[in-house]
Amino acid sequence: MRPPVFAKFIEKGEAALVSAVSALARFGEAIAGQLDSLRDPTPRPLLRGLGAVTVEERYIVPELIGRQVFHIWARVIRCLGRAGDGARAVGVYLFVFGLVGLITVALPPAVLAGVLLRPLLRRRIAAYAARLAEPSGA
Repeated sequence: MRPPVFAKFIEKGEAALVSAVSALARFGEAIAGQLDSLRDPTPRPLLRGLGAVTVEERYIVPELIGRQVFHIWARVIRCLGRAGDGARAVGVYLFVFGLVGLITVALPPAVLAGVLLRPLLRRRIAAYAARLAEPSGA
C-alpha cells in the first residue's frame, strides 16, 4: 500500500504542510476576487499571472528531446501487439536498454549542446518557460 500524498509533509513537520497550503492560498484568493466573472458566460482565465510553478530553463531542451523519444518508442511498442504479447515484451526490454544507453551515452553531449546553443535559443526558451509557468488554461 502506498503512503498518502501528504506523508512527505508529515515527515518534514507541520511547518512544511502549512507552508505548502499557504502557497496555494493565492489561487483561492484570485478566484474569490473574480466571483462575478464566473457568472459571465464568456470564458476567460482566472489565474493568469500567478505563476503556477517554477520552471528550470536548463532542463527544457533535454525534456523536449526525451518527450519526443518516448513518444516514438511508445508508438513502436503499441504496434508490437497487446499487453503481455511476447513481441511487445521484447519491445519494452529494448526500450529500457535504449533508455539506459541514451542516458549514459547521449545525455552528456545533449547537455553540452544545450550549453553551447543556449545563447542562440535564450529568447525562445525563456518564452516557453514563461508559458509553462502559467496555470493551465491561463
